[in-house]
Amino acid sequence: MALSARLNKLNGEDLSDMVLAKITNVKLAMNIEVNMNELFWEKMASVNWIWLGSQNEELVAEFRGEEVVEVIRAMAPLKASRKDGFPVLFYQKFWLVVRDRVEKFCLEVLNGQCDFEGINGMDIILIPKIVSSKNIGWFRSISLCNVIYKVISNVIVNRFHKVLNGCIDETQRAFVLRRQITNNIFVAYKILHPFRKKGVDWNFLERVMGSLGFCEAWISFVMRCL
Repeated sequence: MALSARLNKLNGEDLSDMVLAKITNVKLAMNIEVNMNELFWEKMASVNWIWLGSQNEELVAEFRGEEVVEVIRAMAPLKASRKDGFPVLFYQKFWLVVRDRVEKFCLEVLNGQCDFEGINGMDIILIPKIVSSKNIGWFRSISLCNVIYKVISNVIVNRFHKVLNGCIDETQRAFVLRRQITNNIFVAYKILHPFRKKGVDWNFLERVMGSLGFCEAWISFVMRCL
C-alpha cells in the first residue's frame, strides 16, 4: 500500500498510542522518500556530460605504438592463463622479438585497418573454490581470452579513462579511480528490478554512449569489441 494511502487510512481510525505511533512512522517514511527523490534529481542534474568536439577527436585519434607498449608493461605477467596458452610474461620477456608483429597487428585493429574477429573470443572454464570440489556450486567461472585481445581492449580503456569522470555520476563510488564506496543508499533506493540482472543489453549501452555525446566512430569501435 502506498504511504499516502496508509496515512489516510490511519487518520480515519480512532486515535490511540499505537495508531499515533504508526502515523509517525508513515510520515517519517514519507519524508525520507521525498528527501531521496530530491537528492536523486539533484545528482542527476549535476551530471557532467562529456564535451563534444575536442574530446571526441582525442578518443578516435590515430593510436600510437607507445600506447601498446604502455599496456604490455602494466599488465600482470601471470595473473591467469590465456586462451592461446601464452601468458603476458611471454610477451614481456621476449618483447624485443615479438614487438614489431604484435604492435603492427594491434595498431591495424585499433586504427580500423583490419578486423579481429579471429581473436575476439573467450573460453569459459570452471575454477574450484575448495579442494576436492564435487558440487557445481563449489566452482566459479572465469573467461579466458588471448593476450592480444587483452592488449587491444586495455588500450581502448586507457583512452576512455580520460572522459570516464564525465560519464559516471558522482554517486558512483566503486570502480572509479580516486573514489571510495560511501553511503549511497539513495542510489540503491532507485534501482529497478531489471538492473539487478548481471547481463548487459548491448543495444542499451550503444544508446547510452550516443546520448552522452560519443561520436559514431568511437561507438562503432566499442561495439565491435563486444
